[in-house]
Amino acid sequence: MPKSKRNRPVTLSKTRKKGREHKEAIVNSIKQALEAYSSAYVFTFENMRNLKFKEFREQLKSSSRFFLGSNKVMQVSLGRSVADEAKPGIHKLSKCLRGDAGLFFTNLEKEEVQRLFEEFEEHDFARTGCMATEKVELKEGPLEQFSHEMEPFLRKQGLPVRLNKGVIELVSDFVVCEQGQPLSPESARTLQVGPKECLDLISLIAANVEDKELFSIDTWFCQCLVQVTIMFVTAIYFLLDPTTRSFSSILQRLLGIKMATFRLQLVCRWSPDDFEVYREGLDLSDVESS
Repeated sequence: MPKSKRNRPVTLSKTRKKGREHKEAIVNSIKQALEAYSSAYVFTFENMRNLKFKEFREQLKSSSRFFLGSNKVMQVSLGRSVADEAKPGIHKLSKCLRGDAGLFFTNLEKEEVQRLFEEFEEHDFARTGCMATEKVELKEGPLEQFSHEMEPFLRKQGLPVRLNKGVIELVSDFVVCEQGQPLSPESARTLQVGPKECLDLISLIAANVEDKELFSIDTWFCQCLVQVTIMFVTAIYFLLDPTTRSFSSILQRLLGIKMATFRLQLVCRWSPDDFEVYREGLDLSDVESS
């Protein structure tokens, strides 16, 4: 039978394009920033984390402004050549806008800007596709730090686990990731299961509860109290972390190994008086020739 023309898939995530008005607004904002600030920088970033970057922007909000967006739109606002540049020599910045890059306008001294960018470094959980910075291997035996409810999740991630009297047990050694290899979705989720701070707090509470000199309670009650503490701490972490999409993903954060580092690196600097290149291997002649 012929296919029905009425039976068509409808994309629910379809959005409208921002259009020309949005691009013109960015161009006008960058041109206004050229007039308002004394110097401009091109910077690159790796392992971008929106929340950390937002905090950094708020820190410099009074004296500076950041721009992230399409490199071509930012190049148009600055000028791609001497003929159409917004200010003398500013077209050199547009030559450096490549890849994951942005613009930074400020009234701060260049020494202060260099210090802020060099000191900025935030560690976070690696995502799928990131290169592993170390080898992570789980040894055969009981995984007592995991509650029995997490056994289906761990099995889904490929771990050879089983339940033995209510305790998750690793049947054989399991390599989560190899150093220098890209992380798979399963490896990324396994590495993200549980911040070490929460586990340290839970271990401290469990140690204090099981201390007979401090609390004269039986072992069964200690285990119940630890389980309640785990639920309470993970619930608080869920409320404090708006980037988490589901409560179950918080319960499954067990290893807490952070392999990604969010960094900002300066590429070049422009001011009405001079133009300076910071990145190694990028000479002023390279900018002129490009």
